[in-house]
Amino acid sequence: MPALAPLLMREVHGVLAKRAVDHTVIEGVVVICVCVFVLGGGIYWLRKKYD
Repeated sequence: MPALAPLLMREVHGVLAKRAVDHTVIEGVVVICVCVFVLGGGIYWLRKKYD
C-alpha cells in the first residue's frame, strides 16, 4: 500500500497542474475579451459623443 501513495500523489498533482494551465488560458481569454469590449465601447462612445 505505501508504494501506491507516491504514484497517487503524482497523478493528483498532474491533474491539478493540467487544471491550473487550463484556468490560466481561460483567464487570459477573458482578459483579452474584456479589453476588446472596453476599448470597442470606449471608441463607440467617443464617436457617438463627438458626431
